[in-house]
Parts: sequence; structure tokens; C-alpha cells
Amino acid sequence: YKNIPMEVETKVYVSNNRIYYYFSDLALFSKIFSSGDEALAVEIVQENQFLCKEMNVLHRSFAYDGLLFSPVKVSDILKKNEKKDANEVLFQLGTVPPEITGKFDCNLLLIKNQQVCARFVRTPIVTPAPQLIETVLFTDTVAKSEITKSKNLRFTIPFEKDKFDYSAKDIKPIYDSLELNKYNIKQATVLAYASVEGSTERNFELQKKRAQSIINVLQTFQLDTIKKVIRTFENWDQFKRDIKYTSHNYLNTLSKEEVKAKLQDEKILKDLEPILKNHRKAVLFLKIVEKIDLANNKEDLVQYYANALAVKDVTTATTLQTALINAVMANEIDLLAIDTIDIPRVKENAQLLNNKQILKYYLKKNENHIDSLEAYSKLDPSNVFIKYNILDLKLKSWRDSSITITSPEPIIKQIKALYNTKIDKKLINRLYVNYHILVADFYKNTGKYKYSNDAVNLVKKYYRTVETTPQDLYALSTFFGNYKRTEWALEILFPIIQNTPSAEYDEDILFYFLSIALGNMDLFDRNEMNIYLQRAREIDPVRFCQLYGAPDLSFQLLKDEGLKTLYCESCILDSTYFKEHK
Repeated sequence: YKNIPMEVETKVYVSNNRIYYYFSDLALFSKIFSSGDEALAVEIVQENQFLCKEMNVLHRSFAYDGLLFSPVKVSDILKKNEKKDANEVLFQLGTVPPEITGKFDCNLLLIKNQQVCARFVRTPIVTPAPQLIETVLFTDTVAKSEITKSKNLRFTIPFEKDKFDYSAKDIKPIYDSLELNKYNIKQATVLAYASVEGSTERNFELQKKRAQSIINVLQTFQLDTIKKVIRTFENWDQFKRDIKYTSHNYLNTLSKEEVKAKLQDEKILKDLEPILKNHRKAVLFLKIVEKIDLANNKEDLVQYYANALAVKDVTTATTLQTALINAVMANEIDLLAIDTIDIPRVKENAQLLNNKQILKYYLKKNENHIDSLEAYSKLDPSNVFIKYNILDLKLKSWRDSSITITSPEPIIKQIKALYNTKIDKKLINRLYVNYHILVADFYKNTGKYKYSNDAVNLVKKYYRTVETTPQDLYALSTFFGNYKRTEWALEILFPIIQNTPSAEYDEDILFYFLSIALGNMDLFDRNEMNIYLQRAREIDPVRFCQLYGAPDLSFQLLKDEGLKTLYCESCILDSTYFKEHK
């Protein structure tokens, strides 16, 4: 019953105080309940059974919490089925008693041989819009490793206790090892972590000084100004993980203020220092672009570029175009400076035309980019990079509904044809995964459920063949969640939540993980889940309250005393915490 296909609708609903059970496929229903000894029962659970400041009022039965109606044999349901002629199942399981006037939920119990086999409880989840994993458009014809003129780098710098002044000598080995002499740093993001002992105010001040010191050193290596982003944190995530299997795990049960008080004890502090020293660090993210050894006067570069095109010097024109495109993206010159320069539409210039079109796409110019690229592809049919770009933009336009796909088969044939080219197969796999994310919905909407299900399984199979970022994994998890593969979504998200500092991934990941984990609490360690829930409350208290159900509160979550305490402290309007953070 848990594996009912996604195209089959099954629900319990109330109409005119009558409680109905509906199943959209009579043949499948008969197949599932084939023994003749099965029964269905409905249970009403009321919101006023879970009032804050009062004990929960629950039935003492192991099987149900509220008002249980008499079970109905499946044989009786089939005899009195109101939608037999439509090959569906509709049966009245009971009537809402007049004394029930507030909010309530209807749970469904499946019974076999007079044993409760399963109990289905409503747990509403906010479902994000479908997303694709990230892809990069080609703007060159050399190998992909050389195509990317910009890079994103990440590395960690440990902090010595109480030290905040960093010199070129401290940073130079990292600078040299990354060959930053070949690049300009456009942006430096420093996530500066302090160990949790000591004053929070002093920790944040120390971290700001450390982060600024690092950026000041990096600035000495180049003339162009580095855009800086500094964020400071006390490293609670790592602290809670690292003490979990030590004699100090009891600290995980205390509030942050209580932990800081405990760490005033010199013996405890000395004992924990081997752990705390690893928590003092900076995680440095650099956005860098390749240096181009040309004159800094961009107006001169425009003229050199025009001259190179005029004499058909494609090699020089490509180098100059790259420099100018980088200047446009950095807002150093206007797009018009190069857009007015005509590129002759000949085979040799197909890649230059492609590069210019991709720039316009990134600048969100309102043009038919796919048609333009297809015209350039006809100039040079051997250019597989333009073909890749066309397919990538088609998938993105399909996602955005800016183009209508009536038959997806030609797209997958063209993607498969790329595997016989010099393009890195891992990059083609990204297109392959995105195609199946989109085609799953296409086949579902056209009633071809087997094909849709096959597409979902192919996404599961192939996403592991590509290098994924946390944002890619978030896109995949929401996709699986939309197709009722909740365990797959949790399998993807839980390692991120468990092993990555919260500052290094988007908060949407945490909230989506919790929204589906709350309905599957038996899969997780309770103390660990409390850490994630409290982290969500600190990040966004209002959004935290929405975890308990949207648009309505799934009040049955409050059966768990820990979840109830967090909800009542944080989300009730007379709560001090809620008022302070709203």
C-alpha cells in the first residue's frame, strides 16, 4: 500500500460531515486487498487534544490516539462502492459526531487478520518548485578544463588562539600553491569561525579582525579591488558533533549559555582544548578570473578586437573577445561596446558568435538565444560545444515553460549523440540527469506513468555520476520528494545537514530536510534532530513555525513532547521567544 504508483490518488476526506475513503483505481485496490480478511478504519484526532500548557489527551491504545470508528471489511466496501462504474472506489467510513466542532484530522488504519498493519497520518509539506542541477555554457573550443575563465576556490585557514593579525608570510604558501598569480581575485568570502568558549561579543570581534586581516593580505597581491564578504560564527555545529562520543556529550543537552558557563571551568576547558583548537578557523571562498596580459585600456581593446576580425585573425580575436566579455560581466564596459562590432557569419567565426550570444544570455537580453545558436551551429556543424549549449538552453527553457515540448525524444537523442564527442562525459551526464528530471513531469502530465517512473529511477541512477554541489543535491532531493521518494530525498540531504557547517549551505536545504524528516522521526537520533530544529529556529523563527504544517498546522506532530515544547515556546503568540524574533 505504501508503494501505490504516483498516478493513483488515495485519500480520506470529509464532505457534509461524512467521512469518505477514495481510491482512484478499483482494479488495483482489489489487487492490494486480495485475501478477503482486510479492513479499513478511520480515526478522528482533534487539535484540542494537543493544547499548549496542558498534557496531551490521547487514547491509551497502541494503535490510535483519538476517536476510532468501527473497521469496515474490504468485502463490504466493494459491495457498497459508490464509484464502481467508474472503476474507482468511494465509500463512507463514518460520520463526524456533532460534538466535534474544532479542527480535526482523519487518519486511516489498514487492518489484516485483526492486526493493525499501518496507520497513515496527514503531514503537510511545502513542496518547492522543480529545479535542475547546475550546468555551465561553453564559451570556447578547447578542452573544458581550459574553458572556464573563472573559478571558485575553497580552502581552510586554521587560527591560533587569540591571534588575529595575519601577514603575507602566513598566506603566501596558499597563494602560491593555487597559482593565484595567474588570476585576479574578484571576490573573497570569509566564513570566520570561533570556538564556543568565551564571550560571544568578543568572539565575533576577534573573527572580524581575523577575516579582515586575511583579505588585507590577499589585496596586497593585486591592484584590482577585491569585493569582500565577511561572516562570523561561533562553531556550534562542529562542537556538538565532536563532543557527541566523548565524556562531555552531556553538554549537548544544555543551552548555549549553560555550555559557556561550563567552559569557564579550567579543567573542562583544558580537557576540550584538543577539540576546540580545530574549531578556530576561516573557510575562505575565492571567486577568481584568469588574468589576461593586455593593456588596461578597454577602449583600445575594442579597437584591437575589431581590427583582428577585419583581418580574419580568429586566434587574436578570440583572446580579445574573452577579455572584453570579462570586462562586460564586471561592469567595466558596456555591452554596446562590443555588440556593435559585426562578426562575419562564416564557419571560422562560429565560436565567436556563440560566445557573444552566451554573454547576452547571461545578461538576460530578451532574444531567441536558441534560434541564434542553431544558426551558428549550421555555420560549423562540427562544433559540438555549440550543440551542447543549444541542448542546455532548451532544457532550461523547458523548465521555465518559455518553450513548449511536444515530443522529448529528439532532445534525448541529441544528448546521447554528444557521448561520441570530445566533451567530458560527466558534463553530458548533467544534461542527461536534467532531461530526466523534466521528462518525468512531462510523462506524468500526459498520463504515461510507467515512463515517468522510469525517468525518476534514471535520475536516481545517474546523479551519482556527476560532481554535485549542495545546491544540486537540494534540487535532486526536492525532485524525489515531489515524486514521493521521501527516503531518497532524506538520503541525499542528511549527509549535508550532518557533516557540513550550516553557514556553508543555503537555509532552504535545512528547512526542506526538516519538513520531510518531521514525518519520519523514527529514522533519526532524537538528540541530533533537536540540534537541527533549534538551529532552524535560530535562523528564522517564523519559518520554523511553518515546519509544523502548511497551510495548516499538522497538530499531530505535537504528540512528540520534544516537538511540542519547541512549538509552544516558539510559535504561540504569547511566547516571549516568538515576540522577540518575529
